Amino acid sequence: MGVFDWLTSTALSLTVSGNTGISPFLTLLLLGCIERSDPTLLNMDGWIEALLSSWISIIVLAILTLLEFIGKCVPVVDEIIDSVEVFVVPVLSIFSSLGTMGVLDLAAESVSGDRRHLGSTSDSLLMFFKVVLVIVGIVLALAIHFFKMLIRMIGLASCAGCCQPCITITEICIVVSGVLLAIFIRQIAIVTLILLLAAAGYAVKKKFFDKDENENEAPAPATPSGQTASPALARNDEENPPTLPAATGQPAAPPEKESTPEQASDTPPPINPEFVQIETIQNSSDQDDGAIEIEATPVEAKENKAA
Repeated sequence: MGVFDWLTSTALSLTVSGNTGISPFLTLLLLGCIERSDPTLLNMDGWIEALLSSWISIIVLAILTLLEFIGKCVPVVDEIIDSVEVFVVPVLSIFSSLGTMGVLDLAAESVSGDRRHLGSTSDSLLMFFKVVLVIVGIVLALAIHFFKMLIRMIGLASCAGCCQPCITITEICIVVSGVLLAIFIRQIAIVTLILLLAAAGYAVKKKFFDKDENENEAPAPATPSGQTASPALARNDEENPPTLPAATGQPAAPPEKESTPEQASDTPPPINPEFVQIETIQNSSDQDDGAIEIEATPVEAKENKAA
């Protein structure tokens, strides 16, 4: 029974910490009420018992639980409350874990017979185990809180905020039943812990791993046929767009070169040799002896000569 007592006590501590991620003020309120009704169930230490089970603490926690319940029924306000509770949940998870550490002391006494007979090594190992449980409880509470935020986002997107009161009532029922069953029936705490760990793993996967994969995968531009093209081909198509055929089905004509006025004036017109009379003129100047000049004069067309 000693190992099973350790297992159930550990499951109880982590179950209470996980429920803190769902409704932190309600979880502490339940712990305070149970400790005030029967101090032997949780076996709290003196200072944590005075902190959670005093009437002032119970009244304050009841007011905060009521305000949290009302705020979470409003679609916009519940997002603000969940964002603030990201910083509140780790702190309150520590108090909820410390409120269940007395159960581990009872398990240690059941193994050794009396805590006074425990050696210094056993006390050090027990203290180390308690610290590890507190740290694991903080991580579990944050993961469950992220899972709760994910469920609320799905409900807000699907029902436009109409399901927020129903989700809030469901959360209250889960916390009340989970905490009470884990305290009064220790064996159920193991099953509850397994469910909380599964929900926490799903929340961590969705928030961190799936988010990184979506950021790394960038969609490629689509081609006209509906297939995705590589970025290099898309960039080449943008720089050199393809030439489309004409609407009539004939091949497109090559673009004509535009001639400037200066190029048109510099190019001489073609000369038809049939309408040109060539005369040879002897240059008589002294400087260019022996040079021959050729002069071409236009003549009338053959049609005019025949007439």
